[in-house]
Amino acid sequence: MDMCSTPDALSGSAALVSGMIVLLLVVPAIGFFGWLFYPDPQKPKSKPKNLPRPDSEEKFENASRKLVPFPSLSDPASLKLSVIVPAYNEEDRISVMLDEAIENLQGMKKSRDLSSEIVVVDDGSADTTADVVMSYVNKYPKSDIRLLRLQQNQGKGGAVRMGMLRARGELLLMVDADAATRFSDVELLMRDLRKKETLAVVVGSRRKSEIETGRSFARRFFSYGFNFYTKIIGGVYGLEDTQCGFKLYTREAARAAFPILRLRRWAFDVESLYLAQSAGARLSSVNVQWQEVPGSKLDVLKATKNMARDIIVMRFSYMTGRWKTTDT
Repeated sequence: MDMCSTPDALSGSAALVSGMIVLLLVVPAIGFFGWLFYPDPQKPKSKPKNLPRPDSEEKFENASRKLVPFPSLSDPASLKLSVIVPAYNEEDRISVMLDEAIENLQGMKKSRDLSSEIVVVDDGSADTTADVVMSYVNKYPKSDIRLLRLQQNQGKGGAVRMGMLRARGELLLMVDADAATRFSDVELLMRDLRKKETLAVVVGSRRKSEIETGRSFARRFFSYGFNFYTKIIGGVYGLEDTQCGFKLYTREAARAAFPILRLRRWAFDVESLYLAQSAGARLSSVNVQWQEVPGSKLDVLKATKNMARDIIVMRFSYMTGRWKTTDT
């Protein structure tokens, strides 16, 4: 008897087919019920005061602690690089990141005449994060550090979105406040951009560093599994690591993604990449130096469950036309 027709082989094939059938039924079901009952974050019951339209009179604090108008992403770029830093209760970790960013940006200005700004978005912190940032605003007036304070916590995605909508750069870099990624690697991301390319997103990849630094098996397992999930369910292709907090957007790619971004928590990365990709942006990965930093507020199991749900709802909503990939 041929091996492929043995009872064990047939049983294994049946289990595989059954699993595929369940997957094909469960995913659309979750998407459908999410489509019906999942609240659309773009249409809150009451419009928060700190989520204005891109053309509103939102303010930021400068070195003299005066509130002055923020620019808009819809305006033409007025400098080369904007660094967007979402921060929630980061009083103990943000200084390391700011020190490294300022040092590298000052070096890039001297060697390449690269103009830049740092936009820190305080996502409704209950600690002294804003005071720490303001101390840097006062200490480094030539570094163009700007503090955007949200009255209520919006989630990392909401904070990144607000920072992106207020950026002035031709290129926009999202970077985490914990300094887990070496800031100097921004030059690797910039180098990946093609000459005069206007629609592109370059994403840092932690894969090599995760192996070298001995990241826990559980977090690596969820990371690899989630990345596979984003390809199959989320529809984002060509990337090794969608969740790395080190992403470089061209201004046009940011315009395609962030004004209409709906997800406000951890799965916002996938939606921003999906929207940029839908607009024709090239997505690519570059290996960056990364290390685990103590103090993370992420509950891996809870976050993974919520992200998996949000990505199903997101993809189903775009496929059915409930959410649009353009703001027109």
